[in-house]
Amino acid sequence: MPDRYRLIWMPGCPHSNKAMITLRLLGLDRVISVGECGVLRDPRGWIFSEDLGGVDPVLKIHYLDDAYLKGDPDFVGRSTVPAIADVTTGAIVQNEA
Repeated sequence: MPDRYRLIWMPGCPHSNKAMITLRLLGLDRVISVGECGVLRDPRGWIFSEDLGGVDPVLKIHYLDDAYLKGDPDFVGRSTVPAIADVTTGAIVQNEA
């Protein structure tokens, strides 16, 4: 299903760059949208500081941490990039049950 998932990345992160390169090489950028965190972090985590109003235009969140909390309301770890969000739920996709 196109546009169901969104890759969140930050250009200064080497792991994020690997994910972006892979996404583009495989042509998945045609079906997975991309969101970019700015280089700013505060104690709560990554901020969508480069987007208008500091809010991701698809997920409608200011902090990446908000997407982690939608997937697990008890989440207390550090939100990291790259991350894949399910656009329909707004939650980060995880491979744990």
